[in-house]
Amino acid sequence: MRRALSSNANAPVQVLEELSADREYLIRERVMLNPSAPPSALAGGLTERALRRHIRRHPHYAQVRQQLYAQEILEAQDPQTGLNELLELAESDGQDVRLALTRRATLDEALILRLAQDSSTAVLRAVLRRPELTTEALRIIAQPIQDPNLLVTLIPHRLVDEVTLSQLAGSQSSAVRQLVARHPLTSVATLRTLAQHRNLHAEVASHPHADAALLRGLLPTEAYEAQLRIERLLSRTPAWNWGWVNQWTDRRRLQIRRQALENLNVFEKVALHPNADAPSLAYLRWLHHPAIDRSLEARTRTDLRRNI
Repeated sequence: MRRALSSNANAPVQVLEELSADREYLIRERVMLNPSAPPSALAGGLTERALRRHIRRHPHYAQVRQQLYAQEILEAQDPQTGLNELLELAESDGQDVRLALTRRATLDEALILRLAQDSSTAVLRAVLRRPELTTEALRIIAQPIQDPNLLVTLIPHRLVDEVTLSQLAGSQSSAVRQLVARHPLTSVATLRTLAQHRNLHAEVASHPHADAALLRGLLPTEAYEAQLRIERLLSRTPAWNWGWVNQWTDRRRLQIRRQALENLNVFEKVALHPNADAPSLAYLRWLHHPAIDRSLEARTRTDLRRNI
């Protein structure tokens, strides 16, 4: 009789309230599955973890939600709560419950990894402040699709490494990419990815891990190299001494230099970089710009000091 009543949608409210505290689990479960069970009956099952999944799917869940959160927060704060129970609480739909977990005195690695997958930025920020945070958990949080504001605060973290920075280079946020480009642990492979963004060329050109090939790629040498080839060909012909050819050559050089100098800031940094190679330096000298020439002179003085 009790089992039948517990599933009966037409059972009186008082009966369902009494059955929600029945000694038999199956009956209590059926009450929670009964769509007609009142909030007062659902409240009787809030302390029983096995029943919570049914309560959360119940039509009247909204009316007992805060009561359930309050119970779960108490469990999250209780130092006696076991790891399995804590992992269940990490699945709660209550953000405050999950935040309560991040405030425990100690956190098991398994719990840290679970919380690192949370959808709440507030929870993730709290996880980042935990001393138990692992590199694996940090990488889980450091997904390019995350809130850019969260990623900006994550990049200076002591556990950030080359792999994490490589992940973050794929962020849609220019602020995040800029911080990655400036980070001392960013690899040359990641710098090459970042160099696809013109607004990061100055940061890439300043990075100590930038190699000769990468620095050379930051210089728009195509027009310069084409001009050198044309001039070499002309120098082998009588036309090289014709006045109008010399005038054309001068105008073309001036045009190439003017177009190139839109990237003056980048050029100065390449000129100072110890990994810049001979072709890059030859191009920079060919531009004949005072600021670049000063950088090249500073580079020469630095090289001389190193060799003393």
